[in-house]
Amino acid sequence: MKETIASVVKVLVLLALATFIFYNMDVESTSISKDKTNLIIYGDNVDKKYNPIIEDGTIYISFATISQFIDDKIFYDAETQKVIITNEDNVYKFVVGSNMATKNMKSYDANGICKDFGEQTYIDMTILKDVYNIKSSYDEDTNTVSIDKKDNSDIKLNYNGVNLYSDIRTNSKVLETLNKDNSVVVYVDSLNHSRWYKVKSDSGKIGYIDKSAVTIENAVDEDENENEENKEKLVMFWQYGSKLDTLGEKIDGVGVVMPTWYSVSDEHGTIDLEYDKEYYQKAKSYGYDIWPIITNSFGSQEVSSKDLTSKLINSETNRES
Repeated sequence: MKETIASVVKVLVLLALATFIFYNMDVESTSISKDKTNLIIYGDNVDKKYNPIIEDGTIYISFATISQFIDDKIFYDAETQKVIITNEDNVYKFVVGSNMATKNMKSYDANGICKDFGEQTYIDMTILKDVYNIKSSYDEDTNTVSIDKKDNSDIKLNYNGVNLYSDIRTNSKVLETLNKDNSVVVYVDSLNHSRWYKVKSDSGKIGYIDKSAVTIENAVDEDENENEENKEKLVMFWQYGSKLDTLGEKIDGVGVVMPTWYSVSDEHGTIDLEYDKEYYQKAKSYGYDIWPIITNSFGSQEVSSKDLTSKLINSETNRES
């Protein structure tokens, strides 16, 4: 009898141990699968290989994702391990895995903004929002991150009873009926169609609505700005020289003069200055703006200027210098 009880106890212990191991293996596999967060950019589902990562509530987007879908000019400098982002107003540089970062060459604390997960470099979504004028949202139920442009977001509808269709056909499925108190994200660039806009409703559904249902004001503003810019002309002349005697007399209609005041003397970015104060004062008295030229003749260097220029612009350190 005692032997039977001992045998039963042994079996129960083994079953308990097996259950514990199996449970923990299952939990681990489940947590791994949850890490595979979905991504929607400008209304389109993105391939799984571009999955974002969420860590401690922070959304990280991979360098590859940004390059492929948001900014094909984003740059990674392997020598200095910096990610470089440039827009119209700013140049951002982030050292991967460090709190070292600069904005227009001014240092600031960027701890955790740019780091590696596995073999890929990721950037904090928070900084990307300001750089690219975009916004993001996270849906816990579907484990999905959505990225949209701010300019075409939160647009109110023009009238009630707007059908959100699953396709660009009125006989397609109606996903939702929207009213004037609803707002939508409009994906202007995603559908070049005379009647339909692709949109996302404030409940997160993506479909198609009639263009008459919304007014895209920024599209009109861009056309007006372009027409306004075309009315203005800028007339300038370039000078290979920097002294007063090369300036000559005032030329009517010219707004900008470009003297050769700066030259690069080596591939490290050293600059030689040939500024002339008298030239400056005379040009200003003519009403000219002055846009000095920087040349890459490299003086009397034996190495060709082409090779030295290549060394200069292909080095992040030299370019910054």
